Amino acid sequence: MSSTFALVLAVVTVAADPASMTADGLLPVARPDHVRAFTQALQLDRGQLDTVSLVIDDYESFMREAHESLVAKSKASRDKLNDAFSGRRRLSIDAIRALRQDIESAPREVWPDLDDRLEELHDTLAIVSALPTSQVEAASRVFRRQVLLHAMFDDNTASYAAESLDVAAIAQAAADDELSGVDAVAMEKLLGAYHQTLDTRLPVLFKARRESRVADALAAIAEDDATRLTLMKASADRWLEQSAVHMQAIDAIAVLANAAGGERARAAWLQRAQQARFPGLYDDNRLQVISEWVLANGNSAQREAVPAAYAAWLESAGPVAMKMAALLQQGFEQGVDLQHDAVALKSEAVDLRRTWLQSSGDRQVRLETARAAIERHLTDGQRAAIRRVIMDPQRR
Repeated sequence: MSSTFALVLAVVTVAADPASMTADGLLPVARPDHVRAFTQALQLDRGQLDTVSLVIDDYESFMREAHESLVAKSKASRDKLNDAFSGRRRLSIDAIRALRQDIESAPREVWPDLDDRLEELHDTLAIVSALPTSQVEAASRVFRRQVLLHAMFDDNTASYAAESLDVAAIAQAAADDELSGVDAVAMEKLLGAYHQTLDTRLPVLFKARRESRVADALAAIAEDDATRLTLMKASADRWLEQSAVHMQAIDAIAVLANAAGGERARAAWLQRAQQARFPGLYDDNRLQVISEWVLANGNSAQREAVPAAYAAWLESAGPVAMKMAALLQQGFEQGVDLQHDAVALKSEAVDLRRTWLQSSGDRQVRLETARAAIERHLTDGQRAAIRRVIMDPQRR
């Protein structure tokens, strides 16, 4: 097997960490799994992969160099700020503000090149495929959709996922359960229309979100409250737009589920979709990891007690999660994001924000109770092993 063939179809490697690029504002990034899936969908053979290898290598090199340059530039500004705050350098308030603005706005300079390089990568891979045009176009839509949806995911706001959700993925996960008897033709038609709408709007929504995050950071530095409120309102409107697209598909699938499996199937699907839309509200990653680890490595008593305690947590978290999801929705409808610090600037949202914080506190108490109930079944050595797994997901 050629090195290029192994590179692309086994695991495409990018020297710089895509997650780190994303965190530093380099968006979008075609991750290794995106490129691999695209080449497989295009059915590129070994010779074709050799043809495009230089473009793949060039894309990786560009992303790595762009990231290194951005990090270096930010470090220089941060060093000056640290010197000023430690008294080693004298800077005026305006100079400090300018350095902070330089750090926040730096990714903007790279975005046009990022977009161009992604298009170059896409076009080169697509043009060498021998598949019919319709199949290439279908694979291209999936590639672009996956790249943009991943770019719109934010761990800091994982309690709502409308901006990075694909209802088709939820339906696939439910295919052998509550959606097992659903009309396949009707489902395909429904998801096709859903993806067509999503693909039309995603590029616009993504670029608006990318710009909004930087603009909001700059407005915060300038203490420009009016701009921050305007940006938050626009962000809320975008969330509502995407959420409406998702919910139209989710509700339509619920009708199919009801026709095939009755009310139980319909309810199970709607619950699954709700949890996918608000993943950070319905579960806790640490507890999930502990439960999975115990099932694989614990003794018989632990394998019985820990999953039961984890199930009790999920049941306890459900009503609170539903309330918090409804509050988030209500906030967006009022033009505010209850998880954004700028919400404090809008006096009309004070009561809603207070209720949100109270519910969040209630959830945290339940979470700590569940953690104690689960971890009391573990030894110190097991807790240490689980901590290593949590810190390094590749150990899972």
